[in-house]
Amino acid sequence: MYIGCGVFPVTVALIRLCFWYPNLCKVEFNYSGWTSNHGMQLDKHGLQVFSSCCTSLTDLTLSFCTNVDDSGLRLLACFKKLMSLRLNTLPAITSSGLLQVAIGCKNLSSLHLIGCNKVGGAMWLEYLGRFRSLKELVVNRSFSCESLVDLTLARVSTKKEIGLRYLLRKCKALKNLCLYYVLGVQDNDIVTLSNNCSNLTSISLRLTPEFNEGHVFRTSLTDHSLKALALRCSKLQSFELIFWGCDEIWPEIGFTQEGLVMLIQSRPIRNLVLSGAHIFDDEGMKAISSAQFL
Repeated sequence: MYIGCGVFPVTVALIRLCFWYPNLCKVEFNYSGWTSNHGMQLDKHGLQVFSSCCTSLTDLTLSFCTNVDDSGLRLLACFKKLMSLRLNTLPAITSSGLLQVAIGCKNLSSLHLIGCNKVGGAMWLEYLGRFRSLKELVVNRSFSCESLVDLTLARVSTKKEIGLRYLLRKCKALKNLCLYYVLGVQDNDIVTLSNNCSNLTSISLRLTPEFNEGHVFRTSLTDHSLKALALRCSKLQSFELIFWGCDEIWPEIGFTQEGLVMLIQSRPIRNLVLSGAHIFDDEGMKAISSAQFL
């Protein structure tokens, strides 16, 4: 269902629509080109009515809804079945309202943020990455993350230049990074991290084999990532590396034992966790026993 500028009064129209179509699951509100002659836009009162009578909603788009602020955004948490949310040019919303959506919409798997320039914090992003089932995240010039210190992304997909790499270029103050089974992560992402995040003190990587360029089935990161961390992340103190689904006989791991030893010996690593690292043997243990800070 598409609802634009011509629907007025929108609250009354929503009541009727939900009565006529009780199983409505996909709705788009788009006020592009709106003028005062069109009447009132959707606001928190309209969203309150909508959330109470459209219980089957799974897909929602809000575009150019200038009257929707954080108090209205919080009402989206009432849509317990919501799986896909697109917010396009909502100038009044902030990270506070977005956090309430992240907490309340437990089934959210796709989130698009475009032109939401007041979204400044990143707690909502950490919450989605750590506790929820987010599979698709699109952010276009929506929030400032120069002061972001902690970042956790779990079970999401990233693409070249427009995904994780783009985000890491902005995270100048990042200290703690957790990447848990991020599909598509590559060496160039970690190189970007090391080039831009000189304050990094902790990194946690959880990897599983996937098909990479050349159709090689292995974990996506290689010793190039370890070398970048060793060269530029001089404050790195905690390193966690967990592999899942890697065969013991043919490990399908992109790292080598030599690369791991090189990183551990060259940085002030105090806390080290290796799990499922079948490439690491007694020789590796002997080599890291001389690490100064471990």
